[in-house]
Order: sequence, then structure tokens, then C-alpha cells
Amino acid sequence: RFCGETFGMLIAILFLQQAIKGLVDEFDYEVEPSYWRTVNGLFGLLLAFLYVWSSHTLSQARTWRFGVSFIRAVFADYGFAIMIVVLSGLSFALKGNEAVPQRIEVPPLDESVWLTEGIYTVLDMGKVSGPQIAAAIVPGFVISVLFYFDHSVSSQLAQQKDFNVKRPPAYHYDLMLLAFMTILCGLMGLPPVNGVLPQAPLHTKSLCSKIKTTEDAKGAKGQVQLQVYENRLSNFIQAALCVLLFVFAQYILRFIPTSIVWAFFAFMALESLPGNQLWDRLQIIVSDPKRRVQWLEDSHCVYLETVAFPAIILFTVIQFVCLITIWAITVWSGLFGISFPIWIMALVPLRVFLFPKIIKPAYLMDLDAEDSDELPPTSKSMRASDGLMVSAEWFPEEHEETAQELLQEFTYGRFYTTFRHLLSRSQVRQHKQQRLQAKVEYERARHEGDPEGQQQQQQQLKRRHSIDVPHMHWHKRSYPDLSNLDTAEDDDDRGTNLSSRDRANEKLNFSSF
Repeated sequence: RFCGETFGMLIAILFLQQAIKGLVDEFDYEVEPSYWRTVNGLFGLLLAFLYVWSSHTLSQARTWRFGVSFIRAVFADYGFAIMIVVLSGLSFALKGNEAVPQRIEVPPLDESVWLTEGIYTVLDMGKVSGPQIAAAIVPGFVISVLFYFDHSVSSQLAQQKDFNVKRPPAYHYDLMLLAFMTILCGLMGLPPVNGVLPQAPLHTKSLCSKIKTTEDAKGAKGQVQLQVYENRLSNFIQAALCVLLFVFAQYILRFIPTSIVWAFFAFMALESLPGNQLWDRLQIIVSDPKRRVQWLEDSHCVYLETVAFPAIILFTVIQFVCLITIWAITVWSGLFGISFPIWIMALVPLRVFLFPKIIKPAYLMDLDAEDSDELPPTSKSMRASDGLMVSAEWFPEEHEETAQELLQEFTYGRFYTTFRHLLSRSQVRQHKQQRLQAKVEYERARHEGDPEGQQQQQQQLKRRHSIDVPHMHWHKRSYPDLSNLDTAEDDDDRGTNLSSRDRANEKLNFSSF
């Protein structure tokens, strides 16, 4: 997992780098008059932003509440292709210069160099001398290492345990087929082919659907699992479309703006980040300690509760340094950059021999596990009962927030005119569920003779709303000075033990300003 995640992040960074470079080059497009270069660049940025945003939105279509499941599945699986067609049509709305925006230029098929020279490569093999063959061994070895590592990582990600694939993996057969195709393409004068990242894992994700398992014999509730519709038809259709596109490319691709191509690279890079534990750990490390506990309140990896946080930081920092080093070699070392597959393979002995000396092997088993086991959302009491203790220094459970912090949290970046008691249906439904749960817990505490539990649930029942946002008629954009707000009232006189959040909500009277 250490090597595979590093390689996956490297591919994502290179994709994103190429997208940024391509969008910057849109401003250097040779077109007259010269001010149309700026128009081409700005319009390209607009198309790229629309493509990334709309494609990401459509990829989440399965979580929508409207529409039938079939339509949502089509949008989720083919939204990126649909938006290429839609935005390519939208690009013709720009009038004034037919050459703007810049579009893909595809030479006619009858002018292809491959038809005149490349297809006859096998006939010229006898002209290759011995020294040339010996010199070709070095780049050949580098490409072999790259293909072996890339195909192995993509195969593992496409057949990981979470997908519940039924048919067994065939890594050796895949590599044999890859070797055969590489030889065949070389003899035909074509570049070698390979199912590189992130296409293969995304293909498997597009074939997934969620199913709910039935209750077991002990009466445990069913769980939602992923099921992959394993087939060979989708792969065949994908290859057939490539052949058709090769024949009709000159008639189709010339309508697509190049800015959408760069946006597609960015979209592929961003879509490959979710599920990468290196990406998750980087977010956890740089997150606010006061908010870091929220990672435990959702489904999370087991290492967050079994590995000391300094060990997580050390493991992530070393992995990130390796990633940046390999990226720098690939981008800035010139011809030496083609050796980056060797440096990726060098991560294997680094992980096997160096890491056990600086990080406990028990920690490494969870940080670098082949299968990532996820834990359900847990609270502090649940983790304590299971013996999984999280350091309060790195994951503080409670934080006494001042009234100024609460005001900024609930109003910054939101609308500044609201109405009292204006709640959505989902909030009302959530409020009813919380009150019903509080009643059940109150009755349970009363029967068990738990005064503290009764008092806690009674306070929950006295709350008027399901959210802690202070309701207000109108409030100005500038925040009032609440630095001298006295939030330390005498709680004993009222017979309650209110938190700072409740005290702030009582003290803030927003209707007055």
C-alpha cells in the first residue's frame, strides 16, 4: 500500500500539472488580433471550471433524491462524457472569431505517418545494429519496470477487498498479455499499451452497486456492501470505441476545445484522490485540532484508533517526502527523468528494511495494511469500552468555544437575512427523531435510577430546535464586539450545568442589531 499510494498520488500530481500547464498555454494561442489570445485563455478557464464542477456533481448523482435510479446511474457513470459533449456545444456560443476557442487538431487519416512508415517497422528490424540493440536495453528495462509496477498497482486497486470481486485475480496472465501486446505494438510501429492509473480502478467503481446483506442467524442487522457486476463486455466496448474513434477521430475530435481536454486531466486527478490513505492522512495532519475528532465521528480507518498520532505523522511525512522527490526527478531532471520507475521500485526496500527500524511493526501493520479495514462512527464512550483510546492531545473531544467563535462559525459565508423558526423538512424530521430518541433514553434512565442521565435527556427535551444556530430576524455583516461578553453566569442559581455553546446562545440576542 505504501508504494501503490505513492505511485497513485504521483500520477494524480502529473495529471494535474499537465492540466495547469495546458490551461496556461491557452493564453499563448497564436491568433489574430492579439487580444483574442486573452479571450481564448479566459474562455478556456471558464470551460475548464464548468467541466470539472459539473462532472464532479454528476459523479455524485447516486446520492441525489430526485430522478429514478437508472437515470442517476447513467449520470454518475457517464457524466464526464456527457459534459464533454454539452460543453463542446456550448463553446460555439462565443462569436466574433471562428478560431476561438482553440480546438483539437487531428490530421486526416490518409496523411498519417504510421500508414506510410510505421506499419512497416517489422521489415526494418534487420537494419538495427548490435550496438543499437544493446543501447535499447536500458530504456527497455526502465519501461518494463514501469509497466510491471503500474499494472500491478492498478490491478490491486481495481480488485481490492472492498469491491468483493468474486472471480480470482489473474496477475500473471495479465502480465503475459501485456508483454505480448507490447511486442506486437512495437513490431507494428505503435506505442505500447497499458491499463494505467486511474482508469482501471475508476472502471471497477463504475461497475459497482450497493447491496444490503440480510440479517444473520444471530439477528444482527444487515450491512451495506459493494457488488461489482463482473463482465467482459464493458472492456470490449471500451476497446471497440477506441478503434472507432481512431477511424472517425478527424470528424469528432475537431469539435472539442483543448481546454476541456486539460479539464479532463484535472478531473481524473481529483477523482483518484478519494480513497487514497496518503491523501486522507495529509488532510488529518493539517486540519484544526479542534475539528480533528470529526474524522472519528464518521467511517474511518482502524489506524486512527490503534496507532499513535506521532507515528502517523512520521509515516506520512516520509511518504510525502518520497513522493515530492520522485516528482522532482520526473519533472526537473531532463533526460534522467525517464528513470523515475526505478525510484518508485526503490520504495519497496525502503518500506521493508527502513520503516520497521523507526516505526513499531504493530503500527505498520495498520498503517500499511493490504486491506483497509474501516470502523463505523464511534463516540468517546464506545472507544473506551472497546479499549481503543485516542490521545486527547491530538484528538480533543471537547473545546470551550467563545461566543465570538460561535458567531463567526454560524454566520460567516452564509446569507445575512433569515427568519425565525424557518427550518427545512429534513431539519424538522431530524428534530423529531432526536426528541423521540431523547424520550426513550429518559425513560430508560428513569427506570435504571440514573439521575445524571435523566437530567441530560431532560435538557435535550427542553430544546426548541434540532440545531444550535441562533435564530435571528436581521443582522449586519459586521460582527458585534463580544469580547467582554460574560458567559460565566452562576449556573448553580439556575440548577443547571450549561456548556459554553448553550450559554452563548442564551446571551446573544440577535434581534437587537
